[in-house]
Amino acid sequence: MGAFQKTFALLRAAFAADGVLERTFPTPMGERPAARLVTTRVVEMSLHGWDLAKATGQVIDLPPAVVETALGALSAMLPADRSGMPFGSEQQVPADTSPADRLAAFAGRHIA
Repeated sequence: MGAFQKTFALLRAAFAADGVLERTFPTPMGERPAARLVTTRVVEMSLHGWDLAKATGQVIDLPPAVVETALGALSAMLPADRSGMPFGSEQQVPADTSPADRLAAFAGRHIA
């Protein structure tokens, strides 16, 4: 937990710097704009937070704005055929499914 908190503090400080969102940064997948890296981090933390909550029998309540941002990013990134990707096919869920569970289902997680 200490290592996570330390790296999160460093990441937060880096993204708070003046003009950082107008820059691009090298990544293992090539140059990426900072705004996309922030959105990617939101998606990762939301989905992996959901994974951890489910694995430990907890409930995760993500703010609707976070879920909508993550869903928008994933919708733009993921192709219809997700074969060979770390995301499964979108799972169908009832209309009253929580925002966090809707995000997880879109990313191919099984909600039940």
